[in-house]
Amino acid sequence: MGDVARRGVRGPRFDRTYWRRRRALWLRSTSALPASIGPATASQVAFGMLKREAKVDMTFIPFSGYTLAIQALLGKQVTAALADLSTLQGQLQTGKLRALATTVRARIDTLLDVPTAIESGYKSVEAEFFGAVIAPAKTPKQTMEQLIGWFKTAIADSKIKARFAA
Repeated sequence: MGDVARRGVRGPRFDRTYWRRRRALWLRSTSALPASIGPATASQVAFGMLKREAKVDMTFIPFSGYTLAIQALLGKQVTAALADLSTLQGQLQTGKLRALATTVRARIDTLLDVPTAIESGYKSVEAEFFGAVIAPAKTPKQTMEQLIGWFKTAIADSKIKARFAA
């Protein structure tokens, strides 16, 4: 009785061959495997909009960060990825990745040759990504003002702008 209870609590034995076969079957059964951060993120919603509008079979693969999703794309474990520009910039510049479309309403200044999803014919595919600098809730007002000032100064700096544009 004790042995049965222990087996029920223990998870299944990790079998690399089993998981390789499962992944291979999964890859063959799905026409597209887009990746990004997720689940329940703006990235997953954007892929859902694209899937519906383009009428394609896609299985969204959530990752715990953009970098992991990009590594999976470069390793040909997924077929597409959606990530923020700062994560993609280096790979785009070296030619390892190619931007197909952006999910914002207007073209991005540093990617003027890349159309938006809307320009590409997907009228309902638009997703803005929000990034924020955060601090603990009880951070003193003076400290917050100082932090905000530093970030405003950095964002306005021409060297920083040039670096993001490069």
